[in-house]
Amino acid sequence: MALDSAVTMLSPSLAEGMFTVTHPFHPLYGQQFEVLTCRHNWGEYRVAFYETPDYVRALPAAWTSLVPPDPCVVLAAGRAVFLVTDLLALTQLILSLPSRVLLHRLLGGIPGGHP
Repeated sequence: MALDSAVTMLSPSLAEGMFTVTHPFHPLYGQQFEVLTCRHNWGEYRVAFYETPDYVRALPAAWTSLVPPDPCVVLAAGRAVFLVTDLLALTQLILSLPSRVLLHRLLGGIPGGHP
């Protein structure tokens, strides 16, 4: 198991060499795998593992037990900030505004924007 030295602080389970897929919508959710590598690639930490004996797969480390859950997600506890009905009403309001009013509001607060 080759590990990036900065990643060893991610989670105690990384030192054990095992992780669990924690992303609730991922098809491998809840399954446990052995860490093959964990490196910073594509702007984020990714963990590589054998999904099957002959197939290596990589996932964002944030989708695994190697990274603590996002505090905002934990505090929200499944609740959303906005109701879907409110967002749909806002969409209708925005769509009902003439485009010149939208441009004025968007550009009006920007220095150098047209009033």
